[in-house]
Amino acid sequence: MEHVQLTAIDKNEIYSEKVYRQLKQLIVANHIKPGEILNERELADSLSVSRTPIRDALRSLEQEGWISKKGKFKVVSLLTWKNVQSLMEIRRPLELMSYDLAVQKMTDQDVRDLEHIYENMEMIAKKQEKASHYEAMAADIEFHLQLARISRNDNVLHIMSELGDQLIRTSVLSVRYGDFSLDTYCSNHSRLLECLKNHEYQKGREELEQHISVWEGHLKKVPEILQINSDENLVF
Repeated sequence: MEHVQLTAIDKNEIYSEKVYRQLKQLIVANHIKPGEILNERELADSLSVSRTPIRDALRSLEQEGWISKKGKFKVVSLLTWKNVQSLMEIRRPLELMSYDLAVQKMTDQDVRDLEHIYENMEMIAKKQEKASHYEAMAADIEFHLQLARISRNDNVLHIMSELGDQLIRTSVLSVRYGDFSLDTYCSNHSRLLECLKNHEYQKGREELEQHISVWEGHLKKVPEILQINSDENLVF
């Protein structure tokens, strides 16, 4: 974990949960690389906690598939091209279902909540090079998760929430190897938000589809940019 900055855990918090969240964020943001070994003792020293909460956090991450065993070691799971393709297959229909349900139930307060999330996206975009890809894409996906909440459908929200970190991880990948600025994501969400405010729901649906198409398009370029065959396992 060369040059990775870890934050000491507050001893008044639930150790394992705090460790779990911090490690997961570092994996999603690609600060801890796929295939990298996670050493319990090093992590415990860095976070100033015992090895027990480290072990509990690693167990949870393993159950979710973020890490795996390699011999006697635990390593960050590889992000494969098959994983990315699987996510691309499900995101569009799921997002459109979420949107279609949301527009039937959306209230003025729901629109204000989306505006608040968008304002945060704008603030991050204004940082330009100071903004991390993770920070920007986490705000992006939060906008989509909010649409799932507005759908008032527990099953849709559950699936979207389960996919949330995977969507952030692949979105970080698309931005990292894309040829556009963070403003691109902001402007698309701005147009979608305006459609929702003006009750132009079909136009908003088209904006959502366009946004997903941009995400897909940049991800499809990754194998060529990294000069790997799309049948190979490792993406980044």
